[in-house]
Amino acid sequence: MPDFTPAFTESKGAPIQYDGRTLHSSLKLQVSAGDRLDVFLEHFVAAPIQGLAISSVNRAHKLSIASSKHHSFVLWTDTAPRHIELTAPANARKPVQLIIYNVWRDEKYGTTLYGLNAAAMIVQQPRAHEWTLACSDGWGVEPDFSDLVVRLVHERRKVP
Repeated sequence: MPDFTPAFTESKGAPIQYDGRTLHSSLKLQVSAGDRLDVFLEHFVAAPIQGLAISSVNRAHKLSIASSKHHSFVLWTDTAPRHIELTAPANARKPVQLIIYNVWRDEKYGTTLYGLNAAAMIVQQPRAHEWTLACSDGWGVEPDFSDLVVRLVHERRKVP
């Protein structure tokens, strides 16, 4: 199995090349105060349980999902709805920097894993403000970029 960890470490998290594809360890997005990010869990495998981690770089920027507010969320495929609306804080004075990456649950030890072995994502941007993340977890003999497929749509806040 390939191990992308050394290549991502050497590139300081920048995209790497593997088998003719550009791979990312994470997606960094910048949104404005009050903007919404629609997250669609398009496809995922049953085991190991997949998740999508979304964090604001500035811990003071509390993101919102429904009535929950926190600087970081993990959207687990076994418990999250297929469509999640995440909102940036309306009172942020500076742009809100987001980091998004795939994770998976290690049932044996009850931990969350990420960035190991063949973990990476292919990021496509079919149109402005929309991204598709095809994520491979660190399990298996070869990377499988259908382990978790997520579509993100960034909607700018409507100013009254």
